Amino acid sequence: MYIIVGLIATVVFFFSNENLRGYLQCDACLGKEIQADQDSLYQYKLADKVPFKYRILFPTIVKASHKAVFGENNSIGFYYTYKFWSWFFYVSSACLLFYLLKIAGFDDGISLTGAIIFILLPPMLMAYTLPVHTREDPLAYTILLLGLVCLVKDKKIIFVFVSIAGALCRETLLLLPMLYFFFAGDKILWRRLIIPAIPGVVWLLLRISIRHEQYEVAEGFNWNNNNPEQVIGFLFITFNVLWIPFVIHTIRFKHNLQNTNTVRLFFSRSSLLTLSVILLTTYFGGIYNEIRLLYLLAPWFIVMAAGFLESYGTQIKEMILTKGYMTFIFSAMIVCAILMHFILKYQSVLIVPGKYAVPYHLWIIISVIYLCITIIFIPVSVKILLKEIKHA
Repeated sequence: MYIIVGLIATVVFFFSNENLRGYLQCDACLGKEIQADQDSLYQYKLADKVPFKYRILFPTIVKASHKAVFGENNSIGFYYTYKFWSWFFYVSSACLLFYLLKIAGFDDGISLTGAIIFILLPPMLMAYTLPVHTREDPLAYTILLLGLVCLVKDKKIIFVFVSIAGALCRETLLLLPMLYFFFAGDKILWRRLIIPAIPGVVWLLLRISIRHEQYEVAEGFNWNNNNPEQVIGFLFITFNVLWIPFVIHTIRFKHNLQNTNTVRLFFSRSSLLTLSVILLTTYFGGIYNEIRLLYLLAPWFIVMAAGFLESYGTQIKEMILTKGYMTFIFSAMIVCAILMHFILKYQSVLIVPGKYAVPYHLWIIISVIYLCITIIFIPVSVKILLKEIKHA
């Protein structure tokens, strides 16, 4: 199964870059993203600027392996090294998501479905297409998932090292020690304090040791404030149809706490706090159209979606295959096709271009497709929820 997950992730990775205008399709494209000339990509100038200079793990891996294999000043070698590690962590995050679903007690079929969903949602499908700006993020997803596995399996020492790696990767992975403090099964208070404190101290020392430079801290906050329609739009498109099982899970929160599987129980207990922390930190410190930041929530959304499919998959299939529902699906597809045609035709009027060459037509197509999928699943999901509430 892991080979199948890896192959699917590999196909999507290369398809995304070659056909969805991913910046890893060529060395010149990579140069624009990391602010380096095409013939000297190894300079990796972006890594020397704030706040990226504090995210040292991924650049260190790329630079060290490039030097070891190609020498110091091989630009095309740097391109292949950067692309290799991007692919490697892209695949490893998908495989770890599959493993997480397995230890949560889901069978191979549902776990594979969850991994495929993880790969095909916009933050992964469009990972290297502007404005997502995916760089060290697949490494961050890998570290997050590995940390979550260690947390739920009570591997304290490994968890500490993984959390330290997270602090060196990007600041948002301080989410891991926060989760340990609030939700780990550790009953000893001093350990619940010390273990989360170690990666926090490492992150703080990193900030102190690297010369600080002024930068526009409020840039993301100002953008989010000035573009509320994009905040709502990209928040929806990040998880689209998965919002349905997440909302149902939230409504039935106390019921879900009765689950005996400790992994699922962890995700049920930690879901609302994690959602709040990531939404708020992205709003005040990030930009919502860089949906890679929101995608740290993916393990929670996909675990809940997997549970939803496990509980109601047969009912959903039976309802969808009825003649009336097939008519509804066909109608939804027609309406969404018309909507897509309209938006594409008038996109120059509807969308004000930003400073980046964002392929808006691709995002319109992807967004409407996922909107259509969401619309299709709303009636059956509401019917299931009402039935569950009635029998509760």
